[in-house]
Formats: sequence, C-alpha cells, structure tokens
Amino acid sequence: MRIGMLVSFGIGGADKSCYYLAKGLRELGHDVVIFYTEMSFPKVSVQWDDDYEMLSRFDSYKDFESHQITDVNQFNEHNIDLLNTHRSGDDFWLIPGFEQGNYNFPIVETNIHGTLLTKADYRIFPSQTMADFKKITIPYTVIYNPIMPKLTETDLREELGIPKDAFVYGKISRASNDIFTPITYLAYKKCEAPNVYFIQMGINKATEDIAQRLNLKNFIAIDQSLDENRISQFYNTFDLYCHGNSLGETFGNTIAEAMIHGKPVVSHLGAKMWPQAQCEVIGKDNYFVRRNDNYAYEEYQNFMRLLKDNKEEYLSFQAYCKDRAEKLFDYRVVSQKYVNVFHKILL
Repeated sequence: MRIGMLVSFGIGGADKSCYYLAKGLRELGHDVVIFYTEMSFPKVSVQWDDDYEMLSRFDSYKDFESHQITDVNQFNEHNIDLLNTHRSGDDFWLIPGFEQGNYNFPIVETNIHGTLLTKADYRIFPSQTMADFKKITIPYTVIYNPIMPKLTETDLREELGIPKDAFVYGKISRASNDIFTPITYLAYKKCEAPNVYFIQMGINKATEDIAQRLNLKNFIAIDQSLDENRISQFYNTFDLYCHGNSLGETFGNTIAEAMIHGKPVVSHLGAKMWPQAQCEVIGKDNYFVRRNDNYAYEEYQNFMRLLKDNKEEYLSFQAYCKDRAEKLFDYRVVSQKYVNVFHKILL
C-alpha cells in the first residue's frame, strides 16, 4: 500500500504516535508519504511556558517522502491509496478546508482527541475509554498507541550522580501548564529518604516552583529530548513511574513507555471533562488513586512506599507491566493492526 499520513511535529503523545506508526508501516514494507502543513509545527501558546524550548519532530521524518500541503486539492496529486490523519488536542484539522475537499482515497482518522467531524470514512481510537467518552455510534475500532520498545540496557545514573543501589522515582512530561498537577511532588515529599531520588524529564515553571517551595531532596530535572536512545536510558534510570496529569489521558503514552521498560506505574484520576484511560492502559487499578484533588497525595505516596519496600510485590507488578506492554503497545504489533484495518477498508 501507499499510505499517506497527515502528521504533527510536536513532542506530545499524538505526535510520537504519528512517527512510530509511520516507522512501523514502512518496516512492514509499505510506502509511507508524510503530509504536513504550517499548523503541523508546534507553537508557543498559553498552555506552554514561553521560556521552554518548543521541540519539533520535523527532522525525524527526513528519510520519508514528504510534502507540505497548502491546499486540500494537493492530496490527490500523490497517488496514495489511503490517508491516515491523527487528531490530537486541537479541535480542527491541520489544514483549513479539509472537510470540504473531494478526495480519491478513503480517510482513516486516528482520533486521539478533537471534535468528530464528518469527513473521515473510518475512525480509530487509542482506547475504549476514549471511544466511550465520545459516545460513538459510527464504525470504529480501538488500537492502542504505538510505543517504542526498550532500545538500550544503559541508563543515566552515572551521568546524574545517582548511586546504583538508590531507589529512584521517575516522571516524564511535556512542559505544558494545562496538565500540571502537584500530586506526584507532594507524594514524593512524604517519601523522601536517604538514597531515594526523583527524576523528571521535561519540566515547566510550575514544576520548578513546587520543587523549590517544597525543598525537594534529590530532585533532578532533565531536559526534554527527542533522542529515542536517551529517552530509553531515562526510563532505565528509575525504578517506579509516577504518572501525573491534571486532566487524565486519552491513552497515556508515558505510562505505556514506562511499562514496556519494565517499570511499575502509580497513577491517579484526572478531570471529569477528560477521558480517564489510565487504568485501561495499565490493565489493573491496584495502584490507582480514584480521587482528583491535591489531598489525594496521601494515598498516592502509600502506593509509592509499598512498591519501594515490598520487593515481591514490586517484581510481580514489574513483570506484569512489561509483558502487557510488549504484547499490546509495541509499535510493530500496533502497526500490523493498522495494516489489517487499512486492508479491510480498501477491499
């Protein structure tokens, strides 16, 4: 197949998923044509801290056939069999007039979030939770987001000055104000102890402020990165993933990434107006705080302590997370599921 993909170039889960799917589809032997517009590039907004670098995934696609689209009619010029477009947090298509275009190929929308318009011939959702949240009545299927597997056995402990025998909590996030929650930091403050650390890749001003206000001990901030090997090293560095998002998750790429690296996950409930796919992705709610308020950190820190102190429980949850992630989230597994859907649509 010759598969077109209309992508965005940011650092969030939807943007990662675009790239991992494109990579997987090409590895399966399909021609992948990347389409992008001016709106595909990340822009500073009220959701982001202006002082933090806006990373772009544009260079990740340098080995793909790619075309910038300025008019919807240009899609028909590239002889694609099908177009897959990823709708992320924005309630509009990446190009004005997309709804009014006439195309000689079917359109499959991966609706990670956004308004459901009429142009798509078929929809894929990254979780059943998301589909239920949207109250879908048209044909769709659920395919979890593609995740990159563990790429290296090395870690960042020596670079960060963390002893090999230390217990490390970890978190990774985009520097976005709209998803900030204090729960992980309030909980970690209760867990502080000698030879215990908390590391985070990607922070914003709110994170810096609360770390300073709480005077967090052994808290280490690491710059955001698009280097897949460094991201894998980061996941290898900590022992337990502390998920935190004030909204919730339509899927939760960072949860799945931690799991595929063999890391147990503690999570919590987000806002009512947002999908809460955290438990669906993890697959169980043993270490999930079913409250959405700042005082829920007491329960959250109990989970953090239990998994640190109970080695048998830790190892059991660790094995479960890794096995589940490898079977369901590996980008190669997910890409084949997309291919199966595409074949059915083209019949």
